[in-house]
Amino acid sequence: MEDHLSCHLLWPMGELTEQYLHISRGYPVITPNHVSLFGMFLAFPAARLTYASSLTVRRIGIGLFVVRLWIDGIDGIVFRMQKLMGADKHTQQSIRLSSGWWVDFVCDYVSGILFVYAIYAYLRNNLSKLQQVSGLPITTCPPAGFPSKTQSPGFGKYSFPVTLQSF
Repeated sequence: MEDHLSCHLLWPMGELTEQYLHISRGYPVITPNHVSLFGMFLAFPAARLTYASSLTVRRIGIGLFVVRLWIDGIDGIVFRMQKLMGADKHTQQSIRLSSGWWVDFVCDYVSGILFVYAIYAYLRNNLSKLQQVSGLPITTCPPAGFPSKTQSPGFGKYSFPVTLQSF
């Protein structure tokens, strides 16, 4: 059960990368763990860029996270090409609870936490600015007994007053 981005774009791009660059054969010093660690270290500048105030810089940060996802797929391909034989090389299976599986898991976990924290920190610091810029009306219910300017259409006994305010 893969998402569409991984299934239709990242995995085929990873297979093509292996097919043309021969990472698993041409570079014997590169292990799947090296690829996983490189992807995790790429997540640090990507998180910092995602936290930036400029929209263009944030987009570059998101792009780096997508590149990190692509690299995460490449580590599995390098593992299968180096360790598995025959038709198993082109399957999406993993060898669970091996040392490489744990390294990949920790790298993915740290990268995901960095991404979520960067978004959280950006929203925490800029949410009030975003609400002022959006210009969307905010619907609020006034306190009980407070007369409102507009009444919502009645839905039987569930009629309630609504006040629209815009910034």
